[in-house]
Amino acid sequence: MRKSTRGDDGRHPLASSSSRSRWLANLRLRIVTAAVLIPVVIALAWLGGWVTVAGVLIVLLLAARELHRMLARKGWQPLTVASIALSVDFLLAARLPEARMLLLALGISATVVGASGWLLVSRPAAEQTLVAWALTLAIPFYLGWPLAFLVALRGDGIGPSAPGFWWLMALLLGVWANDSGALLCGHYFGRGGRHLLAPRLSPKKTWEGVAGGVACAIIAVFVVAGVGGHVPAHPLAALAWYHCLALGVLLATAATLGDLSKSLFKRVTGVKDSGTLLPGHGGMLDRVDSTLFAVYIVFFYALGLGAL
Repeated sequence: MRKSTRGDDGRHPLASSSSRSRWLANLRLRIVTAAVLIPVVIALAWLGGWVTVAGVLIVLLLAARELHRMLARKGWQPLTVASIALSVDFLLAARLPEARMLLLALGISATVVGASGWLLVSRPAAEQTLVAWALTLAIPFYLGWPLAFLVALRGDGIGPSAPGFWWLMALLLGVWANDSGALLCGHYFGRGGRHLLAPRLSPKKTWEGVAGGVACAIIAVFVVAGVGGHVPAHPLAALAWYHCLALGVLLATAATLGDLSKSLFKRVTGVKDSGTLLPGHGGMLDRVDSTLFAVYIVFFYALGLGAL
């Protein structure tokens, strides 16, 4: 009998070798990019206050630009400037609690009415007007709203003396650990795609990757909590083990949903990555998609414990 020339994953050995080489090259790029960005992000988190707001604003502008380009591929043209304006309003509301209700009420009302009026006058096609109006309102709640929660989570104070710094570290390290664990475990244990997570949205994400991501997120939360023994203001140091476990699981679950939501945008608009800004990662939206959903978990978990 003729001996098969295909590997265990059903592909020709040469194709498999080439694929592994590309994967390893991309992994190296991811590591180099992360090594540059992580210190910058931690510095912004360390300083807090308006410095964190400035960093978040840059993320917002870059992600909104990428999303606008993705939607334009389908012929959808929301009022991105109005979407960004409402997103900035959300950031200000998070930073200025004394004016929060006024800012939210004015911003949302002005965007709903103003975008509707402008589109009704300037866009002749009723269907395109409706899509543009819906997207104009959806973008701020997809990008600006969760980023505002990130600002509120961090709050004021500099460095480890600020409780918000530690909650933000739990969020960021948990998300990074989840993404890394999912990438590595999905690649090494999910080969062949026998247990795909959501094949219609992302043909490479597997349940093996999900499991690895959850495990790594749990470890990250325990690490953040564990370093608090010598920091008096550390709000996670007194957390019981089951709180760390629950926070890690919930954070990883939300991060995965955020990743899949971004995959929905990419699948519908027909793009591989949201951009090319970050080598090995893609665009800014590719990098922050998981955080956009996970921040809700950490914020409300901390709020429920009375730690904010």
